[in-house]
Amino acid sequence: MRCMSKAALPRRFEDSLGYLLHHLMYAFRQGLARRCAEQRYTITHEEIMVLMLLRQDDGLTQTQLAEVLAKDKAVITRLLNGLVKKDYVERLPDKSDRRLVRGFLTKEGTGLAQHVFPMVLDYVAEALNGVDQKEFDSTFRVLRQILGNLQQLNGNT
Repeated sequence: MRCMSKAALPRRFEDSLGYLLHHLMYAFRQGLARRCAEQRYTITHEEIMVLMLLRQDDGLTQTQLAEVLAKDKAVITRLLNGLVKKDYVERLPDKSDRRLVRGFLTKEGTGLAQHVFPMVLDYVAEALNGVDQKEFDSTFRVLRQILGNLQQLNGNT
């Protein structure tokens, strides 16, 4: 595989991949927050990510959530505290290792996740409007490769 040369890097910061990805995620979070507010859901985009993960795999540990969301444990603790306070999640000690704490959706959390999940899917579908599937797949592979390279460089393999 051919490596990119330094000459292929943008001259202007505003044309860099990092800048574009940052603004893409900012716009995504802003739009998701607006849609949640329109539906009167009092939940942040970060809390939505936790709900979606627990919806997919209820009972994840705080460490697992931190790894998947690329957040430190203190941030995950804060997010779980907020979700517990809103009665969307409950924290329970692991049955075999009481040092581990697992997050579980409550009845209210499951109900909210059932409402929010289709909204998120619709929003993503609208954001991908006009994007060719092959180009999307190629972009996805490239971003995964870059992420893998960065994780290896950072010793996070």
